Amino acid sequence: MKCLKLVLDNLLLDSMNLSSSEILHVAKESIKFGFKKLWTTEGSERDSFAILSSIAPYCVGIGVEIGTNLTSVYSRTPLLIAMSSITLSEITNNHFFLTIGTGGIGYVEKCHGLEFDRPLRRVREYLTLVRKMLTSKVGEKIVFNGEFFKVDFKQRNVPSGPISIYSSALNPKMIQLAGELADGVVLSHLPLGSLEGVKHNLKVGAQKSGRDVSKVAIFSNLPAGLEVQEGIDSLRKMIAFHIAAPTYEYLLELAGHGTECREIREKWESKKLGEAVDMVSDDIINTVSLGYREKDIKQRIRDYEDAGVIPILYPAVRPTSPAQDVIELARICRTSE
Repeated sequence: MKCLKLVLDNLLLDSMNLSSSEILHVAKESIKFGFKKLWTTEGSERDSFAILSSIAPYCVGIGVEIGTNLTSVYSRTPLLIAMSSITLSEITNNHFFLTIGTGGIGYVEKCHGLEFDRPLRRVREYLTLVRKMLTSKVGEKIVFNGEFFKVDFKQRNVPSGPISIYSSALNPKMIQLAGELADGVVLSHLPLGSLEGVKHNLKVGAQKSGRDVSKVAIFSNLPAGLEVQEGIDSLRKMIAFHIAAPTYEYLLELAGHGTECREIREKWESKKLGEAVDMVSDDIINTVSLGYREKDIKQRIRDYEDAGVIPILYPAVRPTSPAQDVIELARICRTSE
């Protein structure tokens, strides 16, 4: 087995499908394959910062970064996010990164019981205030009079090194905000056909703050499944679940799949889940994911990297063997033919 160089260094550890012990096991195995950046999700199952704390000891001193794929601005205060980030930065010797975003409306309203209000303004305020907290000096007074938070205190602890702050985004305004304030944008199921639109909006945002847009990294969570029927079914279901959300329509529309996106959403919202999944064609799979055939997965990784996108492997796993499937997909993506 020969490990590839400069190909797919990023792996998403999904707390929805993996238990805490499975995530730890998968993280250790993925490090052996050469992954350099491990991301954790957070929905309503497991706490991402706690998971990262368990992974951290196995990453110190070997150049592996760990961080959140999305920390919701509705589930934690800016100070708590900053405190958690500083703590993990200390534990990892400055190898922690943070992604800020809204999270799914269903998680916010149905799980946290909060109103999904003013998302763009809320993310802007979090990016600004958390950045201020993470770049201040010990003893410096943090004064902020925002729309959602008003703080006035002396900073008592700061990271010893910089912490990258990314912003999760799917629509034009959020992408522009990432270009204006974040170190990178984290997209999901990104069609390469919509990339020029993404880059345009990043440039618009970067110009607002006088930044060089080339300094804003472009990441995308990209699903992949195994080439067995259950694996392909899991991939189709994952794609249907995501693109049924209205927030994905912008990227799919740019890529010429707006109609299919709306039809899938209509079926999903009507509780016709099986019909929605069946509507995920191979064409859509090849548009928004790495696919399920080994040669296609490797070629798609190259296609994204050649286009200037940093792909994040997002494994679509079978319910009966989630950890095993993640490890096998990680192996596929990190070994040459």
